[in-house]
Amino acid sequence: FWAMKAMGWGLIMTFVLLIIWSMFSVTILHRVNMRLSPDKRKEDCEDAFASIFNSVLLLFQTLVAGDSWGACAVPVIKEAPMTFVIFAGALFSVTLGLTNLILAVIVDSAAAARDADMKVQIETKKQHEAELLGKWEGIIRMMDENGDGNITKHELLNAYEDQEEIRDTLTLLDIARPDLDMLFSLLDYDNNGSLSCNEFVSAIQRAQGQDMRMYMMLIRLQIGQLSRHMQAQCQGMAR
Repeated sequence: FWAMKAMGWGLIMTFVLLIIWSMFSVTILHRVNMRLSPDKRKEDCEDAFASIFNSVLLLFQTLVAGDSWGACAVPVIKEAPMTFVIFAGALFSVTLGLTNLILAVIVDSAAAARDADMKVQIETKKQHEAELLGKWEGIIRMMDENGDGNITKHELLNAYEDQEEIRDTLTLLDIARPDLDMLFSLLDYDNNGSLSCNEFVSAIQRAQGQDMRMYMMLIRLQIGQLSRHMQAQCQGMAR
């Protein structure tokens, strides 16, 4: 839409410039053209500058369409070299200056459209995350048997076994029953035996952006690497 709008305005500006140069053509070039002898002037060029319409048609044919530039222009320029200024001015303003201007407008419009689309995508993502947050808060309330706002490992396992909705939701994240023990242990950073709503939701949202088994495998590898590093440190201290 933005590109088509820019092209439309560019087309209007092109015809405005053609009309302006046609006025100079009717005023100056037509008199020079009439001074040409019939053998120097082609039949199609006899009335080329007689009216603004004819001049616009000729300039559009030669400048925009690129057809027969020398048929009418070269004899007139040879007859009156100063008329080259009019032809050159029309050439540079229409084909070079305006074309580059239209191209710049189209590029800027495309960039603006891309930025607008990016903003829409960001807003859509935020809305989707808010919906997911509300969904997981509802699931956590279903898990929280005693209503204290935290989830214990026992509550998590019971919810997985008893609540089909919770089991299906975790299955979609590729979280199976054997993964729950390790998942809970990894998420329980302070090792107090329970998870707050924020801890659980934050971990699940990260998991939804990637393959859950890969996510847990990377965590296992990091824990293994940390364990080996600590063992090496302990052995060094023992020596």
